[in-house]
Amino acid sequence: MKLLYLSNSIIPSQYANSVHVMKMCQALQQNDFEAELLCYTQNKNFDENEVFEKYGIKTKFKIKKFYLRNMRAKFFQKFFSILWMLVNYDKKSLIYGRDVYGVYLASLLGFDVIYESHGLPTTKLYGMIENKLLKSKRLKKLVVISEKLKEIYLENSALKNSEKILVLHDGADALNLSIKGIDLGDGFHIGYIGSLYYEGRGIDIILEVAKLNHDFTLHLIGGKNEEVNYWKKIATNNVKFYGFLSHNEASKYLLSFDVVLMPYQKDLKLADNKVNTSSWMSPMKMFEYMAAKKAIVSSDLPVIREVLNENNSILVQSDNVDDWSKAINKLYKNENLKNRIAEKSYSDFLNQYSWKERAKNIRSIK
Repeated sequence: MKLLYLSNSIIPSQYANSVHVMKMCQALQQNDFEAELLCYTQNKNFDENEVFEKYGIKTKFKIKKFYLRNMRAKFFQKFFSILWMLVNYDKKSLIYGRDVYGVYLASLLGFDVIYESHGLPTTKLYGMIENKLLKSKRLKKLVVISEKLKEIYLENSALKNSEKILVLHDGADALNLSIKGIDLGDGFHIGYIGSLYYEGRGIDIILEVAKLNHDFTLHLIGGKNEEVNYWKKIATNNVKFYGFLSHNEASKYLLSFDVVLMPYQKDLKLADNKVNTSSWMSPMKMFEYMAAKKAIVSSDLPVIREVLNENNSILVQSDNVDDWSKAINKLYKNENLKNRIAEKSYSDFLNQYSWKERAKNIRSIK
């Protein structure tokens, strides 16, 4: 079946949403869809093969790209580029996407659509268009990333039919665990991969843990230059910052860590819209950690417990530095426990949370 994925993402970029989109298109292609991605780029020298390599894409798919000269004109450029593409597209195709405006436009033009949401609308216009889409007879399914987000939609949106909503947590690719990682030297190495944004990511917790455990080395991968420089000023010498690394490069470091951290706080802000997502999120980081067969120490938040539990991780009070330190030391002193948790986490990933398994659920939608 031919499938057109309508994305909001700028590709390539440092944002997790671009990884999600590229990985899902690959997984859809692997599940017998003829997938094509409509995306936007600010790179005039866009090279598909370089992009596929940067995102670790092995199963290639078609990409239709539009160059954005000016981000302020993004909305209008997107609208007309999507309209132009859809009026010339095979009407038997399935339209899938996270771009509410594009997906709604496709429904008006007579396409069957699947809309994926990672959070509630952030503007009145967004909310109005989304509610119109959710009422459309062309909507085959609303895909959400957590049970909590499904509950929120049923309470706060125009969609009241729970059977129309499919919960698919985020995912990750299975890693080749035999690949040689990065030589980090002797000692116990603790890793974090993700945003270094100031609010709610728990970077301050990681730095406090480092102060209490000078014999451990903590590695932080990700973040913009200004964020890295901000945290470096207050970090101890046993903290190493790497800035943004490509997905492939980051995976090599991930395979080398002894323990990985997920210190989300209860008030978690997104850098672009200041919305607190801690109650419904499904971070890709969690599944990438699981795919790497690592022991995870995570904040004990209700939505995290939809995936993690006492058997496949250690869950701690999000803002209690002593609890974080004790959990890490527990894994350091008990290698059998560390390995047992990592094994269970990896097993859960293989059974439920690979991108390919996620896309298989899309294939089954009638």
